[in-house]
Amino acid sequence: MAPDKHQIGQWQTLTSKITHKNPYYWVNEDSVIRPDGTTGTYYVVSGREAIAVAALDSNHHVVLIELFRYTTGAMSIEVPMGALDENEPLVAAKRELQEETGFVAHQWKKLGVLHPDNGIRNSTTHIFLATELIQTGSNDHVAEGTARTMKVPLMDAIRMVYSGEIQ
Repeated sequence: MAPDKHQIGQWQTLTSKITHKNPYYWVNEDSVIRPDGTTGTYYVVSGREAIAVAALDSNHHVVLIELFRYTTGAMSIEVPMGALDENEPLVAAKRELQEETGFVAHQWKKLGVLHPDNGIRNSTTHIFLATELIQTGSNDHVAEGTARTMKVPLMDAIRMVYSGEIQ
């Protein structure tokens, strides 16, 4: 059988095979010809699309969560995020905001799409702004691993990014 040879930009994929797969992501090992003409191996991590929610209340406070991230071995302050279990990013954004923080929002605006870590991952993250927030008191923070939910003034959250407190 001839190899699955196709051109991607200035890269050429000669073969591609899945070397690891689980319910959350899979890893392809690709045999490639690089833009400089040399051959090599490139690993691509693929997974479900994701969402991230910037939730802003009427006092211009951002809703953030703090949780322990196994991958970094540290606590992390971040916006609510999660994977799509369905085809509609807004449905997932609403679910993740409520599950991780207990807030629901009456207004939603899609801010755009990111491709984080696009040197090794081909996943898409949809970014939403949620406003007109209501605290329902109902969340699944234990299952989600959320240590705490906090409302931080927007300017303080920006300062936390610059200081490295939010990475």
